[in-house]
Amino acid sequence: MKRINVALLLLLQFCAVSVFAQFMTPLSSISGPAFVTMQNGDTLSGDLKNAMSGSNGIVSFKIKKADGTSVKIKTADVEELRIKIDGLARMEMVANAEIHLTKPEKNNLEQIGTREYIIWEQVKHYKKDKYLLLQLINPEFDNKIKVYAVPAPPSSEISNDNLSYYVVKDGVTKKMSNKDYKKGGYAELFSDCPQMEKKKPKIADLAQDILEYNDCN
Repeated sequence: MKRINVALLLLLQFCAVSVFAQFMTPLSSISGPAFVTMQNGDTLSGDLKNAMSGSNGIVSFKIKKADGTSVKIKTADVEELRIKIDGLARMEMVANAEIHLTKPEKNNLEQIGTREYIIWEQVKHYKKDKYLLLQLINPEFDNKIKVYAVPAPPSSEISNDNLSYYVVKDGVTKKMSNKDYKKGGYAELFSDCPQMEKKKPKIADLAQDILEYNDCN
């Protein structure tokens, strides 16, 4: 009987992961083993330290290489940054998820335990002719639409009223708030999937909406 109960629990957890989508929790600080791909195609690996962040995301950081030398890197020169998730980062992600996720979404917490890397990518600003290095928060389901965390002051409180994301579809970046999502943003993203017509879209459902869109024929 005990084995049956354990098997049933694992099956329920698997089903929960399959049905409910969630975004990765944005990290407020980063450090640890990193892999960097530069704009010119060069790659670099080492221990990431002294990351400087601002209102436009990560500005610069240092990589301490295996030979002990350090290289300061400006994020304008970076195509992609991958950081291996260490114990502290995983604890922060779990703690933030416990606070902000709804009850069904908390069933996805085991995904945090299996993720190996956190990814930052160059993203074109939604208005200005510049690029930002932002955290990709839907790496498991980003084949059609990529979603990035919008940098926010550490003291700011996030709610559905002020929640926003950078959303990239077909190479075009949009900054999507709850108001934007309701007033045309949802239609911009999903109008080519007729079965996804929704009368009252809300930004809190964006992850689940993207998952459904990925299955649209």
